[in-house]
Order: sequence, then structure tokens, then C-alpha cells
Amino acid sequence: DAFLYQNGNTKPVEEKLDAMGITHTTFYNVAPDPTLACAREGAAQMAAFKPDLILAIGGGSAMDAGKIMWVLYEHPEADFQDMAMRFVDIRKRVYTFPKMGEKAYFVAIPTTAGTGSEVTPFAVITDETTGVKYPLADYELLPKMSIVDADMMMDAPKGLTAASGIDAVTHALEAYASMMATDYTDGLALRSLKLIFENLPSAYENGAKDPKARENMANAACMAGMAFANAFLGVCHSMAHKLGAFHHLPHGVANALMIDEVLRFNAAEVPAKMGTFSQYDHPHTLARYAEVADYLKLGGNTDEEKLENLIRAIEKSKANDLSKLIYGLGIRQVGAKTGKVLASAFRNLDGLMAASVEELTEVPDVGAVTAENIYQWFRQEQSAHMVERLRQAGVNFESKRVITDARFAGKTFVLTGALSKFTREEATEKIELLGGKASGSVSKKTSFVVVGENAGSKERKARELGIPILTEDEFLEMMQ
Repeated sequence: DAFLYQNGNTKPVEEKLDAMGITHTTFYNVAPDPTLACAREGAAQMAAFKPDLILAIGGGSAMDAGKIMWVLYEHPEADFQDMAMRFVDIRKRVYTFPKMGEKAYFVAIPTTAGTGSEVTPFAVITDETTGVKYPLADYELLPKMSIVDADMMMDAPKGLTAASGIDAVTHALEAYASMMATDYTDGLALRSLKLIFENLPSAYENGAKDPKARENMANAACMAGMAFANAFLGVCHSMAHKLGAFHHLPHGVANALMIDEVLRFNAAEVPAKMGTFSQYDHPHTLARYAEVADYLKLGGNTDEEKLENLIRAIEKSKANDLSKLIYGLGIRQVGAKTGKVLASAFRNLDGLMAASVEELTEVPDVGAVTAENIYQWFRQEQSAHMVERLRQAGVNFESKRVITDARFAGKTFVLTGALSKFTREEATEKIELLGGKASGSVSKKTSFVVVGENAGSKERKARELGIPILTEDEFLEMMQ
């Protein structure tokens, strides 16, 4: 799309092609919801340039648009309405999709960890005249090669990271519950879910500072794509396409709004509707979801309890703290630290929106310039529109951080080394709930350093400065 191109994301690839003496050109006019008009425009550029290799670089929209352009380039005579014909099983279609790869080799390079389009035989395109989204499906649409490089995803914004992540969660869950699931797709779906639950929070919170989490999310999204490319998806994705097209919501957000209710609907022991595939002789989706909960070690004594634990875990992954929301709005000079201060001072977004410049200036660590930036941002029409869309999407506007007591007030903690009894995120949250602060560097102002295995230089510096060092057990005892 235009943003990725203008932001220089394609430069490494272009420079490599130039170094190899390969002639190339770029089409970058892809919108978030690619249309037939966009695909035809790109196909016309391909017809003029006559490439023998097509590189689709971007998120799901760019890769999907690239697939449709590929079809129109190789088979300009193909009838779109025939290709979009509905069917029950992709492998038993009335319409024969045109043979692909005769003119050009198609390579997909994802820049988000979610859609899985780089390994799927699907493409979603919108008819701009009717507003209808058409999901095209045929194994001829499968890219000939996919390059999953986490370096392409390191700087993805938080909102995109979250929406893409929940999209991948939905892919894996629906593939696992599908009537056409197999042992092969089950393994991919379960491993994908485990990686997402373990790495999405850090990928969201730390971004490029945690490259391993980014890499694991890239792999998880790709595996989820491989799972649903063979087991296929369900009603959540079907409705998400319609909801997203009508309300112009990101696809992952549309999935997030419905997945909990879909899980309960699918888990009904006496379903309102049931497919007629021979290998699906009785409803067993509840048991399948219970298997997912067991694999993720979510607990529960009955299948029903395990389902509710799974839903609660998904809800927890979707929950946001007000401070993160304020930071994520992108207001000038409002970073993560200022977001926490503002959330603590106003307790909800509506209170912050209504605050005057004078009231904002009274907040500790918020200067006159920052206060003016916040005040003006909330009075812009596009900002008000964004906030209203977030409200309608069910985003939390209330602060969940309530200081339970102030035993850590005025104290600063540094966490270092490999922690085994809690994650850094869990420890940081607990420190803040008790009135303290967590820092990433050791200084004379540091009150305590909590060390795990292989603590390294931070532990050495703490000893040099005479700062108290705590083991994990000592830290836990201090919190109790």
C-alpha cells in the first residue's frame, strides 16, 4: 500500500533487485479494503510491464489484491462473478479456476502477523459498486512461495499488532473446530494458539524491543494460515467480512467483537444447524474447544468450564488498560509514561477529553506544551470520530489500575535476568498496583533490583552502587 511504500518498507527488496540487475516496477495504490477497481488498475500496470515474478509485500489487503491482479494479468478473460461463485467444499466446485503461474511466479511477503494470506488459497476483494466483499477461494490462488521475515513486522503499530493477533487466534480456533479438521491441521492450530497466547502481549507492549516475540507471532500467524488453508473457517469470519465492510472496521477487530459469542454458539450440543460431511457424524465442537483449553493449560473440570476459561483467556487478551489506550491514540509528546499518569489522574477517557488546559497542566509530569497538544487533539473532528468508533467497538475507556495500597510508593524496581515465577509484565503491573515504579536501567535512584538467572550487568552495577538485590522469592514475599 501507499504507506508502506512511502515509509521505505520496500526499499530493502528494491535495492537487492537493483544490485542483481533485475528490472522492476512497483504498484502501491492498494487501499485497506482492496476493490476490483484497484485490482484492475494493478493488472493493467502488469500487462504493460509484463513481469515474470510478482512480489506482494504488505498485510492481508496487499497480498489479496496482488492475488487478484495476478489472476487478471494471467487471465484477463476470466469472469469475476464465476470465480466468486459460492460453494460448500473448495475441493468439489462446479467452476474450474483458471490455471495460474503460466506467466508469472507469485511470491508473498507479509508485513503483519495475522492474515496468513501468504500461505492460503484465499483472497478477499470488494466490489466498489455494491460494497459487497467477495472471498475468492481456490488452490490456484496459493502463492508459489512465501517469505516470512519478522524484520518486516518489527515496527508494526500497536493497534495493527492487536488486530492482526486476534485475527490469527480466530483462524486457529475456527480451523480446529472445523468439520474438515485433520491431525495435520490440528497440530498447526494448537501450536499457533500457544505461541500467540505466550507472545502477543509482549509483541504488543514491546514491539521491536522483543524481536523473539515478533518472530514467534510471525510463525504463529503463518501456521494458523496453513491450518485454515486446509481445514477452512467458520461463521465468525463469514460475519466479520460483512461487519467490516459495512462499518469499515479492521478485519481483526470485527473478529474480536464476535469470537466469544461464536464459540458459545458452536459449542451447543444441539446445534441449530449442522453440516452433512460424512466424517462429522455428531456435534463435538464443545469437546474440541475443551481440548484447546487443555493444551493451553487453562484449567477446568468439565468441558463447559474449560470453554468458559478459554473465552475468559481470549477476553483477557482483548482487554486494554486506559493508559495504553491514551498512549496508542498517538497524541504528540504523550508516551507510555505520560499515558499512565493521565489514566491515574482522570480514571476514564471521557474525563480526559473534557479536561481544560489548566486542569491538564496540574497533572504531575504534564507540561504546558503537552497539555495544549492533548486539549487540541480531542477537539479535532477526526479525533472525535476515531474515539466514537472505538467506543462503538466496545473498547474500554475506564482505568483498571487501582492502587490497592501504597507500600511501594516512592520506590523504583529494576527487573533483570530470566524470571521463572512471573513474567516481567506481571511483575511490573503488581509493582504499579502497589504504588511503585518499574525501570529498565539501574541508577542511584533505584530502590531494589529483582534478579533471575543470568542477570548480567544490571546485577553487577547494583552491587557496585550498593542497591539491595532481591531474588524472585524475596520479591514475592515483599508483595504479600
